[in-house]
Amino acid sequence: MRLIVVAVVMAALMAVLGGCATRAQLEVARLMNAVESGKAASEACIAKVKEMPEYQLLAPYLPEGSASLRAQANPAKATPTEIKAVFVVQEASADCRKIGLEGMGSINPDLMALLARAYAKVDAGYLGIVEKKMTWGEFVRIREAARAEFLDQAMAIARQMDRQLQAAHKAEVDEYKEAAKAILIWSEQQHAMYKQQKLIEAINRPRTTNCQYIGGRVSCTTF
Repeated sequence: MRLIVVAVVMAALMAVLGGCATRAQLEVARLMNAVESGKAASEACIAKVKEMPEYQLLAPYLPEGSASLRAQANPAKATPTEIKAVFVVQEASADCRKIGLEGMGSINPDLMALLARAYAKVDAGYLGIVEKKMTWGEFVRIREAARAEFLDQAMAIARQMDRQLQAAHKAEVDEYKEAAKAILIWSEQQHAMYKQQKLIEAINRPRTTNCQYIGGRVSCTTF
C-alpha cells in the first residue's frame, strides 16, 4: 500500500496532455512530483524497517506480493517472541506510515483517508495476533483483503482524477482555441477597416492639377 498505486495512471495522463501548459498539465506535473518524492521517502523508510531482525522474524507473515494458500491457511498463533517483534515493528513503522499518509494527502485527500482505513484494518489484525485471538493465517487474509481493497479503490480514485484532469485540460484548450479564433477575426476586421479607411482617404483627398506649356505642348501633373 504505497504511493506507486497512482503512478501509472498519472504517467499515462502526463503523456496524454500534450501541447500548451494548461492548468491541468501543471497539476499533473505537481502530482507526479508528489508521487515520486513520496515513493522515494516511503521506500527508504520501509527499507530500514526491513533490515531489523524483528521484521525478518515476521517476514513470512508479511508477503510482498499475493500471499500463498499455505500462508493464508497457517493455523499457528504467535509465539511470545513473535508478539514482541510485532510491537517493535509497529513502533518502527510509525514514521513510514506518516510518510505514506502525508504523501497520499498531497495527491488526494480521499487517498489519504483510504490508506488510513487500510492501516486500521491491518492494525486490527495485529491486535488479534498479540491477543492470541487470531492465527497467522487469519492475519494474512485480513492483510491481503485490506491491501486488495485499497488498491482497487485507489485505482478508481486515480482514474477519476484522470477523467477530471483530462476534461479540465480539454476545456481550457477549447477556451484557448476560441480566444485565438476571436483574436484572428478581430485582426481580420481591423485590417479590412484599415484598408477601407485608406481607400476612403484616397478618394476624398484633395487633388491639384498643374499644367504648363512646354514649347507647343501642354504638360499636366495631378497630385
